[in-house]
Order: sequence, then structure tokens, then C-alpha cells
Amino acid sequence: MSNHLAYIEDFCENRLSTEENAHANQRIQSDPSFAKDVAFYLQMRHLSDLERKERLKALYFTIKQKQRGQIIKFVSVAAAAVVMIIAGIFFINQAPTSEEFAQLYVKENLSTLPTSMSNQNDMLSQGVNCYNEGAYEKALELFKQIGGNPQALEYQGLCHLQLKQYPSALSIFEEIAKNNELLVNKGKFYEAITLLQMGQKGKAKNILVEITESKEDIFGKQEAEELLKNW
Repeated sequence: MSNHLAYIEDFCENRLSTEENAHANQRIQSDPSFAKDVAFYLQMRHLSDLERKERLKALYFTIKQKQRGQIIKFVSVAAAAVVMIIAGIFFINQAPTSEEFAQLYVKENLSTLPTSMSNQNDMLSQGVNCYNEGAYEKALELFKQIGGNPQALEYQGLCHLQLKQYPSALSIFEEIAKNNELLVNKGKFYEAITLLQMGQKGKAKNILVEITESKEDIFGKQEAEELLKNW
């Protein structure tokens, strides 16, 4: 199966010879199962520069395992695959924009906050529960009532980010970035994500460069490096 995936990857990345590429295109027309696999890869390829490649492969193998033993309706599969392939063509050899990265990062990494098994009734936990349920305004009010808590301040910024109140989010993340006492300071990277959401790419890039050039293992350094590769 790994060879099969590698073949599809080579096809989608234009690494096949002219003859091999023509053969792959013929297979798409005549082999619905192959067409579906190509369509899946194309659908996921747009995210491959933003997420770890191993994660995509693991997801691919999981889906393939679930498909084993199932009866495929060739007509519907082929039709769906063709639509997905046509849509996927637009993403081939096209890196995601920095704005798309920011949107995806917020969706994939900031949609839920970690919960704690202890003190479930305290205000911070209540705010986290509200946040994870999508009640960002209510969560924000709860976090605001907690004084002197760096975690609550960070969560306030995230609430503003989810509510698209970008200036307020930026102000909080700038304040966090100046706090040298935090063991893990997410302020700088969240500043860059917020600026990208605001369309201020120049300022965001300056911060990302600053993060990558830091000699410390600063939060978001790996993501910043990946983002700047395709700037």
C-alpha cells in the first residue's frame, strides 16, 4: 500500500515521466478505485504543507483499512472522484496562502481548550467549557472576571480571535508577549496569526522572522519556519 500511495503522490506532484503520467490519467478514467484514491490525495494535498505529512499518511491508511471489505458503487464513486479531482487540480503545485494557514491554524489548533479534571466548578473551568461549546462571548466574560491569571488572559485573547475582534485579540497577545516570566509564551506567534487574519501580512512576517531567528525554542517556531518557506 505504501508503494501505491507513493505512486499517487508522484503523480500528483508531477514527478512521473510523460508515459507514466499518461498511464495514470488513463487509470483515473477506467479504475474508479484508483480515481477515488487520487481524489482523496488531492483533497488532502492542500493541507499537506500545513500539517505533518505523517499525519496525512496515517489518515489515508486508516480510511483504506475501513474501506476493506466494503462494496464500492463504481458509478457514484467515479462521479465523486472526478469532481474532487477537478477541484484538486487547482491546488496542485500551489502552496497555501499565509491567510489560509492562519485560518486553518485557528480551526485546527484553537477550536478547543484543554480541560482539567480538578476544580471543574471554578471560573476558569467554566470559561473553558463555554469556549469549547462555542459560547465565546460568555467564556470571555468569565475569563475577564479572573484577575492576575496569565492563562485567563491568553484565553481572553483567543475568545476575541474566535469572535473576529482582532484589535482586542492583538492587544492581549502583545501584552502576553512582553511577559518574560511565562515558561511557554505563545504571545508572539498568536500576534502573527492575528495579524494574518487582519490582512497585515508585512507585520506578521516580521514577527514570524523574529520567531524563527530566536535562539530559544520559542512557541510556534516550527510552524513559523514552514509558513515562511511558502511566503
